[in-house]
Order: sequence, then structure tokens, then C-alpha cells
Amino acid sequence: MSYFYGKETNYYTQGLKTTENGKPYTRGGYLKRADYGQRVGSVYSTPAAARVVFTTDERCLAAAADCEPGDLTDATAAKWPDVPWDRNCKVDTKCAGQNSPTFWTRKKLSKVTTQIRYGTGYADVDSWDLGHLFTDNGDGSKSLWLNTIKHTGHAGSGTAEMPSVELLGQQLPNRVDKPGDNIQAMNRFRLSAVDNDTGGQLDVVYRDTECTAGSLPAADASTKACYPVKWNPPGETDPVTDWFHKYLVDKVVQTDLTGGAPDMVNQYTYLGDAGWKMAKADGISDDEYRTRSDWRGYGKVRVTNSDGSVSASDTRTEHTYLRGLGGTVTDSVGAEHTDAEELSGHELETATYNGAYTADKLISKTVNSAWAKVTATRVKSWGTTKAYYVRPATTKSYTAQGNNWIETSTTTRYDSATGRPTETDDYGRIGVSADNTCTRTTYADNSTAHILSMVARVEKVAVDCAGTPDRKTQVLSDDRTSYDGLAFGAPPVKGDPTQVERLVSHNGTAGTYQTVTAATPADFDKFGRPIKVTDPAGNYTTIEYTETDGLTTKKVETNPLTWTTTTEYVRSWGAPLRTGRHERQAHRPRLRRPRPHDLRLAAGPSQG
Repeated sequence: MSYFYGKETNYYTQGLKTTENGKPYTRGGYLKRADYGQRVGSVYSTPAAARVVFTTDERCLAAAADCEPGDLTDATAAKWPDVPWDRNCKVDTKCAGQNSPTFWTRKKLSKVTTQIRYGTGYADVDSWDLGHLFTDNGDGSKSLWLNTIKHTGHAGSGTAEMPSVELLGQQLPNRVDKPGDNIQAMNRFRLSAVDNDTGGQLDVVYRDTECTAGSLPAADASTKACYPVKWNPPGETDPVTDWFHKYLVDKVVQTDLTGGAPDMVNQYTYLGDAGWKMAKADGISDDEYRTRSDWRGYGKVRVTNSDGSVSASDTRTEHTYLRGLGGTVTDSVGAEHTDAEELSGHELETATYNGAYTADKLISKTVNSAWAKVTATRVKSWGTTKAYYVRPATTKSYTAQGNNWIETSTTTRYDSATGRPTETDDYGRIGVSADNTCTRTTYADNSTAHILSMVARVEKVAVDCAGTPDRKTQVLSDDRTSYDGLAFGAPPVKGDPTQVERLVSHNGTAGTYQTVTAATPADFDKFGRPIKVTDPAGNYTTIEYTETDGLTTKKVETNPLTWTTTTEYVRSWGAPLRTGRHERQAHRPRLRRPRPHDLRLAAGPSQG
């Protein structure tokens, strides 16, 4: 895959050298094209089999004829209402006041088109036209809003258009406005409804704001849906501490406008206090300007599903999350879990109720602990950042049975270097050791070639992973895979599975394996697809692929009886178009059903 970008250049006074012309820098960029189906070593030298083209236009609110790239000047800048043209500096001029780079764009994405190759050219398959408008924020500013998406199909003869998807907005104030502060409320649109292209509508209803100018929380301990920011409003030389709203979704309603199906209403209730954390140091903002503005959500969210009415068929689930706020979180069975930074957003527990009422009975719950491992650390003068693997560790499931709980549990362990699962303990029902199993996974690695995902062996035994199995009787399954014609366990070169084996017996010391499939490196094509598959009896099936301009258009499979199955694919999408089967049969005698007069002759002349 290869990407192609457009570059936007600007100039600034480097090093405060005001007597020199501005120095160039890249102030913005945009994706123009993504090409698919290329091979390493020839990404830019061979034409792609398929590609996605991204079309951009100017962020301009005038007629298209007046919004060409060359039309943006000091005199016409008002037609580009959200482009900071005052930060622009022309080539070969002195950039007075432009003492540091600024980063912005004058482009907007207007169309996305998928294409496939036909010979030396490309043909459109699908396109999505993006319609925009500029919303009036009520303070002299305007914001770009995506309001329509129109899907058109181009494959085949002619074109076919779907109705436009419409995205509607609700204008809400960003700031906690204070009377007399002479600062605008910063009204901005938020998504409030989506009219889809199949006759449905989705409405988003927001909760009322929690903060007012007279009821602000402490800046270092907010538990409400608002947060502080230190910034310089227009005309202010020193930063002020200002407050901004966090909008929460109250419910989402899906309505069938054509078929008359009942509404689908998802209602959200946020339990406990809102979580905020100090914004992370980034090496740009001074520490004194950082605030507790890093949103960490709620520790528990209740979700009820209904048709908009109160009914016994309504459902309720409750979701408990880690938020990375430090300390510990206690689950419903009393176990404590560290609320570490790297686990922020991890769903700790899910509870399901028999109905949507608060008094309805809890029928099941699942508790999920997490495994984390540091993979990289970067130390800077302004702070230390770390990257982590985060994986599910132990899952405990509880199902109500009368007044008791049936508990089951699984634990997965991982390779600390790669984050791959290496063994899974399935304890089955807790208290019943007879159903314990352990699954171990090993890999065939080639670190030099960065091949780390090839599974070499999967063994499942009828004891937990801490126990020692009697492999004569307790191996449930044991499958081995070898790659690229090499011995079992050898580092793969390409990653083509050339031999698959399964355990058939074990004498307690060594196992006996049966070959399930066997192949040679020549039995795979350059894409890693099998072109010959051999079964344990030595019978083989061949597979032929037809490529047209880099895309698969036909596959022919011939089995050991020389019967063929042909599948043709739609070139535009790769979906099967038709499948046909042809059986080659040797000539053999056919039996004809006797006719009535044949039976009479066989019985002889009638007597009468």
C-alpha cells in the first residue's frame, strides 16, 4: 500500500531575522490517494490494482467559480471564514510578525472515490460526495459542518445513486458563560440526528449541562461534567481560568420512517462522579497552564433498551470501567483492581438484569481483569511517556441459578516481549476440577523478517496449566504446523503452511502425529494462496486463479476425481458472482425403467 499527499507551504521569520525573507515550512497537508495491491520493492514503480482517491476543495463559502485555489487573497479572505489567512506569508517577502510556524489548512475533503485498474487506466467503483456548510456561531465566526453524504455506484453500465445521508446538528454553548465577562459563549454544533439512506432516522438527545457560573466545582477536584482551561481570551494579556461544558448523551432513538417498526431507544444513566485528570505534559504548554481537563468518564454507566415505552421486555445492563485515576476499584464480588493509567477505558464488569427496572433481578455478570506490559519508554525533560500492551487476563462469569451463582473462569497469559497469548486456563465451573483444561500456543518466529504471528503448535490438555498432564490419556488435541517446507519449529521464510499435523497417540514420552495436509513451497502462489492441497492419503486438489489487472476474477478448483468447481468474482468488489460445478464421468451402462408393455411380454400370453 502507498500513500500520496498534497503539501501546503507557508513562510515565517526564522530566528527573528526580520531583515531576511521568510523561511519555508510545511504548514499543512492532505491525503490525495491510497494505492492497494502492490508488492514490496515495487510500490511506486508498478500500477496498483485498486486505489482510493480523496478529492479536496477550498474551505470557501462563495460560488465554486469564485473558490478556485488562486482566488484566495487578502481581499477575498472573508470567503474562507475559518482559514487564518492573517497567518499567511507570501514567498520572497519579509514576514513581519510571523515569528514562529503556524499550522492550518485551506482544504476540505469533498469526495471519496474507489477505483480499480483497467489496463493503463482506472474505473470508478463507488463514490461518496461530502456536502458541507458553514454554521453561524452567533459571534461573527463560522465553523465547517459535514451535512450530507451521497453514495453513488459506478460499476457496470450507468450509475446508481442512493438517497443522501443527512447529518443534523444542535447548537450548544462550549463555555460556561458568565454574565458581563465580554467573552462569547462559543456556540458550536453537535450531532443531533442522522437521516440515513434506507428510510431510517437516528436522534441523539443530550443531557442538560451541570455547571453554571454560580455553581462551579473546584478547579483541582471537579466531579461534574465541566472542566477548567487556562487561556487568553481576545484582549487579555494574561491567561484566565475559564470553564467549559462536557456534553453527555442522554439517549439515542432509532426510528423506522418507512416500515413502521417500533422505535429502538437506548437510554444512558451515568452513576457516580465524573472523572477528570491533569492534562498530560506535552513539552509545549508550561506546567502552570495545565489543568484537570483530561476527560476520564464515569465509573459506571447503566444502559436501558426499549421501544420508548415502559415494558417487561425492556432490558438493562450496567457497565463498570477503569479510568486510570489511581487507587483501586472494587468489583461486585469484592476483588480490588488497580486503576492504572494504562488501563483507562478498560471495561471491568458487565451486569445484565432481567428487565429494565432498578428492582429487577440480576441474572448474569462478567468480571474482566487486564494484563499490561510496558513496551517502550521515552524520557524527556518535561516528562516520561510509556507505551503498553494491554490484554484481557482473567474473565469470571456468573450466572444466577435460584439464589446461587454458577461461576466459570478463564485466564490467559501472554508473552511479555510480543503480547501474544501463550497459554489459556479454562477452569470451567469453579469447584469442579474435572472440567479444567489448558491450551498452550507456541509460535514459529523469524525476528529478522518480522514474522511473529505464525502459530507452530496448539496443544489442549485436560488439566489446568499448573498441573502435569498424563499425555497418554489427557491430551484433548495437539496440532502442529510447519512452514515453507522447513522442519517443525524452524523459523519461517515466507509463512506458507506446508504441513499440518495432528496427534493420534502418545505413549507418555513421545507423540505420534498424522499428516492432515502436506505441501511444498511451490504449492503456494506469490500471494500465499494455496494452488495445490494434498490430503493424508496423497490425493490432491489443485486451485488456479485468474488475475485481471491485478484483481482475482476467477478461481478453478479441481479435486482428486478431476471434478472442477469454478467461481467467478465481481471484479469491482471481489464478491462471488457465480459458481459452477463440472463432473467428469466415465461412460457406464444406464438402466431404463421397464414400460408397462415390457412387463406384459415378460409374463407371457394371457390365459383366458
